[in-house]
Amino acid sequence: MYKVEFQGLSGKRRAIGVATTKEWCFKIINEFLVEKNYKSPYTRTWEVDDKTTKVDVGSWSEFFFITKEDSQTI
Repeated sequence: MYKVEFQGLSGKRRAIGVATTKEWCFKIINEFLVEKNYKSPYTRTWEVDDKTTKVDVGSWSEFFFITKEDSQTI
């Protein structure tokens, strides 16, 4: 299982979804962007650690995080 979080300008993260695959995590992120009427100029990712991927969609202050979770902790 993967947990998808949004980190806003305040620096606090909030959960926006849970997915079974990393590909589905990006669908959750895209749906979030559509709801916020934000068109991403690009998507860039990098591994923060062995469980977490940071996703940059073009905002200098807002990011998404995809974290591999043990299914019992979600």
